[in-house]
Amino acid sequence: MIFLWPNIILILLSIFAIVYIDKIPRCLVVFDKPDNFRKIHLIPTPLIGGVIFYVNISLNLIFFIMN
Repeated sequence: MIFLWPNIILILLSIFAIVYIDKIPRCLVVFDKPDNFRKIHLIPTPLIGGVIFYVNISLNLIFFIMN
């Protein structure tokens, strides 16, 4: 039961981050703009996905070590 609450909180934070994944980069203005030379995407792409993944893994490790 002790391990359950941190995991539920992390799952809810992850869902929140996924739902607002498009709004976070607009506030922070972190986009990769295509330059038609090296990049093949046609529209600006948010660069925030890796940060959300890293934060999620880090918080999981912290909660796991604490318990």
